[in-house]
Amino acid sequence: LSVLARTSVASQLTDALMKLRLYAGIKAEGMDLRIAGCEWKRAGLLAGFERDMQGVRRKRPDLGDLGLCSALAYLDFRFAEQDWRGAYPGLAEWMSGMAARPSFAATEHADA
Repeated sequence: LSVLARTSVASQLTDALMKLRLYAGIKAEGMDLRIAGCEWKRAGLLAGFERDMQGVRRKRPDLGDLGLCSALAYLDFRFAEQDWRGAYPGLAEWMSGMAARPSFAATEHADA
């Protein structure tokens, strides 16, 4: 995928994750379907990135990588109980390499 396509897909992943976080606190009719849709989207996007690991591994991170890294960091931060790393080992390996970068460590998520 191109840089812009990967950036867009990473943005869609972030959107699904943020909706999952928001919807968890809402007790309304039809919320189960919305949550299921976001979970389906999250799983599909992660699986797509896992299949496209050739495109994800580059010497210099680009905007698509940063978007994916941000989404995965948010997944770790807000959904720590979910074992996405076990389901997507290629992404987990890539994310470990990104997390080792000083710039990543300096901008780690934290509750205020």
